[in-house]
Amino acid sequence: MGPYCYTRIMDQVKAVVPLAAYLILFQILILRHPIDSALMLGGGLVAVIVGLAIFMEGLNTGLMPFGTIIGDNLPKKASMTVVLIIIGMLGVGVTFAEPAIGALQAFGSSVDVNSAPYLYELLNSWTLPLVLMVGAGVGLAAILGTVRFVRGWSLKPMIYC
Repeated sequence: MGPYCYTRIMDQVKAVVPLAAYLILFQILILRHPIDSALMLGGGLVAVIVGLAIFMEGLNTGLMPFGTIIGDNLPKKASMTVVLIIIGMLGVGVTFAEPAIGALQAFGSSVDVNSAPYLYELLNSWTLPLVLMVGAGVGLAAILGTVRFVRGWSLKPMIYC
């Protein structure tokens, strides 16, 4: 159990520490602002690393098997059109599950209506249409990426369009 947990924790250390180091260096060297409460920051980074390790373990054991089964069996049982429709729907669905979308929705209440009236209106009155449009973009990108992969299309023409 020890080596298994150590490996999972180290995987997250490799992902988190370089990003944290970059942000710390940016704050110190570019912004010229000292690190306040370094002990709390360090504790938070440890919590992030352990939390990500547990989260990834849960994904790998609880959710990824569903994706593998669906990915292996759906193309065998459905036409390409049906597969692409499901891929598009999954793209919209994962957008609603994305934590950054929730943060964007929560951020709407902190926007000052006088300094940014359009942003305030968009984030407070048009939240669902905004998330749906972002989801539609993600779904369309997933569909185009799948078609590109299946047909062997180059990525350059799709980027330049």
